[in-house]
Amino acid sequence: MSNLVGSYSVGSATYAGQPSGSLSDYQGAFTLNAASVPEPSTWAMMIIGFGAVAGTMRVRRKTAPALG
Repeated sequence: MSNLVGSYSVGSATYAGQPSGSLSDYQGAFTLNAASVPEPSTWAMMIIGFGAVAGTMRVRRKTAPALG
């Protein structure tokens, strides 16, 4: 793990430190921030999106030509 210096980020997790030759010399910080409950506007947008998809599927089903 030598020659690793700086910050590394994965999703919303961040690693910051300067590890050296062995794991016993490791020093750093790990923080993870996550929202526990979605906001009402997020729920509203999700419901509107599902409604739009359902409406599109319903319209397409009615306009399909009949085979016969």
